[in-house]
Amino acid sequence: MWKGSLLLVRFTLFGCGGTAITFSTSHKIMDLTSFVTLLQSWISACSGTTPTVLPDLHIGSSRLPSILDMSQMPTSVVLSTKKLTSRRLVFSAFKVRELKTKVFNAFRDQEFSYYPSRVEVVTAFLWKFALEAFISTRKETTFRPSVFIQAVNVRPRMEPPLPQNAIGNLAWLFPVIVENEKGHGVY
Repeated sequence: MWKGSLLLVRFTLFGCGGTAITFSTSHKIMDLTSFVTLLQSWISACSGTTPTVLPDLHIGSSRLPSILDMSQMPTSVVLSTKKLTSRRLVFSAFKVRELKTKVFNAFRDQEFSYYPSRVEVVTAFLWKFALEAFISTRKETTFRPSVFIQAVNVRPRMEPPLPQNAIGNLAWLFPVIVENEKGHGVY
C-alpha cells in the first residue's frame, strides 16, 4: 500500500477489452463488512440502480473510541514472525454444550455461577491445547506468557446495535493475556 493512503482504487483496462478493479484499504477506516457495504453500493450506483444499502460514514466513528493499539500489549508478549498454519475445526452442537456444562460445573461452587457462551468455551478449549502444544514442542516445562487476540464485529453488540451499513473499523480486537501459570489450564 502506498504510505499514508487510506483507500486506493485502481482500474485497469486490458487490450482485449477486459477490465480489473483492485482495492487496497487501511483497517484504520474500514473492516470487511464496511468494505462489502461500500462495494455493494458502488456496484448498484454504477449499474444505474438505486443502492439497497447506503453506507453510513458517520455513525461508526461517532460511537466508538479508537481501536486497541497493539503497542499496548505487555512487553513480555512477543508476536511470532514464523510461518503460521491454519486449520478448520468443526465442533458439533452437542460437544459445545458438553463443554459449556463442564465449565459451568467447574465454577458452580464458586461465589458466582458462570455459563459461558459458545465462542468463549470453544476459544478457551482451543487456546488451552495450543498452549500445551507449544510447550511440548519446545521441550519446555515452564510457562511463558501468551496472548490470544480475537476480532469481534461490534455492530450487533452495541446498545442500540449499529446498523450493518455503518462504515468504519468496527471489528474490535479482544485480547486475552495470560501472564502467569495460574491462568493456564482452565477451560
